[in-house]
Amino acid sequence: MPPSPSPDLEWSAEFLPSVGLLLAATGLFLGFHFGADARKLRLWLRQRGIREPAAQAGGVLLRRLSGGLFLGLGSILTLALLEVPVSQWGIQEPVWSVTGYWLAGMSLGVAGLLFFNSKQPAFLRQYPEIRASRVTRAGAWCSAGAWAFYLLGYEFMFRGLLLFPLVEIWGSWPAVTVGACLYALAHLHKAPSECLASLPMGILLAAMSLSCGTWWPAFAVHVFMAVLSERLAAWRHPRIRWGT
Repeated sequence: MPPSPSPDLEWSAEFLPSVGLLLAATGLFLGFHFGADARKLRLWLRQRGIREPAAQAGGVLLRRLSGGLFLGLGSILTLALLEVPVSQWGIQEPVWSVTGYWLAGMSLGVAGLLFFNSKQPAFLRQYPEIRASRVTRAGAWCSAGAWAFYLLGYEFMFRGLLLFPLVEIWGSWPAVTVGACLYALAHLHKAPSECLASLPMGILLAAMSLSCGTWWPAFAVHVFMAVLSERLAAWRHPRIRWGT
């Protein structure tokens, strides 16, 4: 039998957008994941005289804020360098005729899933990330705001940098699948149940974004998911009280 032909590794300029987007998103996430370590930030704050539990909370908040800034600005810079039109960033106004249905359905599904998952010990070991025994109402709002800022950059990277531009290159389902797989891999450091759920959730958030014509509704659902996870964990945890 004749040998199979060798794969063609010749570079073509038409590969640059997809290769550049994938490498940039991977590099941005790895840079954030290893560069903005909450434990190192906590130690940095302690070295500057911040005592516990404020240092632990500060490390978590600084990680979220730096992550949102790094992922968001990095995504904008990448899109600009690759000359991706702003119309392909997924930041336009939603298609309101379907957005309400998506928001309601996703929010109800997420709430039900989290309500039952929050009973698991692995969930309570991970959330809330701020482990102070008592967090004031103002502190809870600060945590929610930090989540929103982080997830703004995070969703921009996964949907604005990856999903919408790759749909223009590959079509819907290849772009959705690749994005969902990377989204799941980005959750490997989370609890097993959350990591496994991230694959179908990544597909749903991508489908929601494409159906609504923008990733803003997916961002809203993700913020709702993060804040609800935190509040449910605090409610179930025997030694943590939030918003009191």
